[in-house]
Amino acid sequence: MKITIGGLSGTGTSTIGRMLAKKLDYKFESGGNIARQMASEKGMTIEEYDKYLLDIGDTSSDFYRDNMQKEFGKSNDNFVLESRLGWFNV
Repeated sequence: MKITIGGLSGTGTSTIGRMLAKKLDYKFESGGNIARQMASEKGMTIEEYDKYLLDIGDTSSDFYRDNMQKEFGKSNDNFVLESRLGWFNV
């Protein structure tokens, strides 16, 4: 089963997603974790990375994150994905 959870930042979607995945013994993935990994690769915090992308008008990271989620959805079953657009990507 593929379960997606979406919502605004800071509303507990990751917490609920992790709890649900643990209870069901499913994998857990988060769009936020992917974004934080991308920021870390640039030596930035997520806040710095978001501002940087807005300042330069770069949307390629959005497409990259979407593709990462699509690949995760194709190659996994029995997972919980927390992401605003996760339902669309998997």
